[in-house]
Amino acid sequence: MKNNYVVYSFNKVKKLMHQYLDKQLKNFDISDIVPAYGDILTALYINEGQLKMNQISDLVGKDKSTITVLVNRLCERGYVDKEKSKLDKRVTYIKLSKKAYDFENEFLTIASNVKSVAFNGFTQEEQEQFMSYLSRMHDNFEENL
Repeated sequence: MKNNYVVYSFNKVKKLMHQYLDKQLKNFDISDIVPAYGDILTALYINEGQLKMNQISDLVGKDKSTITVLVNRLCERGYVDKEKSKLDKRVTYIKLSKKAYDFENEFLTIASNVKSVAFNGFTQEEQEQFMSYLSRMHDNFEENL
């Protein structure tokens, strides 16, 4: 891959990563989850299983309409539930369901496998540097929007 085509290079890696995720899901005989749901489930798993829709959107970095579609699909498949706030009916919480908690071990195993493949041949220091570089790139774009 050529260094001066950053978006192209990221997209190629992302495509292969999604193909690997699909393969991992099939290995676990999971057919009702697709890679696009992973960010939402991750956000919920690391935030005590409950977030507002706008919080998910902010954490995942996708617009609210996209998150709404994905959350609705996760609801249909039984991985999340929606719950209106008792204090403010305009606020809806997205909560992990029992099915999502039952799936958490497989999810963590798949995440570990992805990380293992992604960083194969990298030293611990290189892994930390890479993540630091990604964070800096994120901040650079955020500052320029």
